[in-house]
Amino acid sequence: MGGYLDPYRRAVEAFGASFESLLWNSPYTQEVRFEAIAASVDLADRSVGDFGAGRADLLDWLASRDIRTRRYVAVEAIPELHAMCQRRAASFGAGALAERADFVQEEGVFERLIAAHGLDTLLFSGSLNTLSRDGAVGVLERAWGALSGIDRGVLAFNFLSTLRRAGSDETPACRFDTMAMIRWAIGRTPLVVIRHDYLADHDCTIVMRRHAGVPSARHGEHHRPSAQ
Repeated sequence: MGGYLDPYRRAVEAFGASFESLLWNSPYTQEVRFEAIAASVDLADRSVGDFGAGRADLLDWLASRDIRTRRYVAVEAIPELHAMCQRRAASFGAGALAERADFVQEEGVFERLIAAHGLDTLLFSGSLNTLSRDGAVGVLERAWGALSGIDRGVLAFNFLSTLRRAGSDETPACRFDTMAMIRWAIGRTPLVVIRHDYLADHDCTIVMRRHAGVPSARHGEHHRPSAQ
């Protein structure tokens, strides 16, 4: 497993597959990020891959709000957390399941799971926090590329914002250059939702959409509006 998983492995050794092993500050900060994503893209009737799902808390959160996805796939690399995902998914029936995979180390994981489960929504909530910005962008590039050709495909993710005015040492979590992440997203599609209003200046959520008839920029390219 990659070094980015080491903080979670140590937390699981200390706390088991409990909420504390996810390294969230509180259930509130976890849930408010779920709310920011769900407010930015309608997850109902979508096939959602929850990458770095932890204990599949998102699955319970969706059910508590009567948001019914077409399919939910919890993707988790830590064995103890993956086992918790399996138990939770099993209680929801055929529409939910768990896959054990490391989305950083396994190059073809997005294509594989899209093909296997018909995923049209790739979601990362808190699961990029122990990566460097370059490492996170590398993951997101692969995820966005895997959605090529998926009509209405969605990439949704959140990260700790560098626009925060003050803070203490948050190791092992990393903050990403917020404006650089926004430029990265807009450089690939004009269909972008940006949320920075739900935890003051602490966090940012970005949702990117693919849609038939709307071209996406290649790496390093940007959209240029036509003259009116």
